Amino acid sequence: MVKQVYWVEIAVLIDSGIFDFFSSQIQTDTNEDSVEEGKVERKIRELFSHIINGVGLLYSGINDSSIEISITLRHFYILKDGAH
Repeated sequence: MVKQVYWVEIAVLIDSGIFDFFSSQIQTDTNEDSVEEGKVERKIRELFSHIINGVGLLYSGINDSSIEISITLRHFYILKDGAH
């Protein structure tokens, strides 16, 4: 039997509401008046990369010798304001 390999590429789209939420959470945690966008983006990427990694681990744990599923985070888009 030939093993079927599936490569799943995922694009994550973060809307401005999630960006604003993370920004306000970081401000609250650090007591800063404003937070640089790069810091917010890093935190968002960190969290969602962990989520996608967990999805990949779930699929790699499928106990079926006829298939293999690999998950790859291909694109990451973050919308920072409602104008997009």
